[in-house]
Amino acid sequence: MQRYVPEFEKRWNRYARPVNGSWRCDETYIKVRGRWTYLYRAVDKYGQTVDFLLSERRDVAAAKRFFRKAIRDNGMPRVITLDAYAASHRAIRELKSEGHMSSRVRTRSSKYLNNVVEQDHRRVKQRVGPMLGFKRFDTATITISGIELAEKIKKAQFKIGRLFLLLGGAIYTGIGVGVGVGIDVLIQSNQTIYRSQNRTVSRIHLAPVFSSQRKGVSVSLSF
Repeated sequence: MQRYVPEFEKRWNRYARPVNGSWRCDETYIKVRGRWTYLYRAVDKYGQTVDFLLSERRDVAAAKRFFRKAIRDNGMPRVITLDAYAASHRAIRELKSEGHMSSRVRTRSSKYLNNVVEQDHRRVKQRVGPMLGFKRFDTATITISGIELAEKIKKAQFKIGRLFLLLGGAIYTGIGVGVGVGIDVLIQSNQTIYRSQNRTVSRIHLAPVFSSQRKGVSVSLSF
């Protein structure tokens, strides 16, 4: 996973759908080397993932890095909803004064409106929790990238329409899925439905493939 996720993420991002201009931003906590680090995350008003940044500190500099990264990859937002943490508000004011963010971007604080991102944190925490923390910061960043990518696929955030995946060279979970079987994955724009052999897919796993015929990244589907 550590080796292939960056390349896999780069290729999927070519087909990314644009997110809504109303962003909901919040931070959650991830344990690395026995210490809590800060995972900055943003989703749009519909719950679609905007971006994330893992930081060892929760301060103005970290917030500015996160917003610069999100703007670079997703364009300028129309409105940003934050929690009451002062550093995030100060980061936006500084970005506007430095010319890295449009002065037209509105900011607001609303616990109610930020429920969507707080609920979305669970998608990551459910995967990270059983791992009992990370030993290295870079390992944690890549692993979370893979988790976020898998969740974006499940949210149908890519313009791939009807996708055919030829799986081979690895063991795949799920009834009726075997090595070398063609899997027909349907991703609909308004709702996320993954079907294979008339079964609904509940989870997506990314794993490297090692075989005599190929080397790359496989997608493993659980039912």
